[in-house]
Amino acid sequence: MALLVNMVRPGKRFGYQEVINSFFSDTGLAHGQGVSPPDKAAFFRARKKLPLEIVSELFEKAVDQAVVMASNAADTT
Repeated sequence: MALLVNMVRPGKRFGYQEVINSFFSDTGLAHGQGVSPPDKAAFFRARKKLPLEIVSELFEKAVDQAVVMASNAADTT
């Protein structure tokens, strides 16, 4: 879900492969575990298999968490 949200966030747009590679690097998934990022075609195929209900539910949870984090940040300032 983090990867999908990253793709729709405001700011400079990047190609799928660059975002996938960056995500794997930033999360530490690409370091020392012998795991390489999927290519963009594999990402597309996997994404198409996700039911819309799951994506909608995950997005809703991400929004809820963002609201809580923003509220907490506002409370500390």
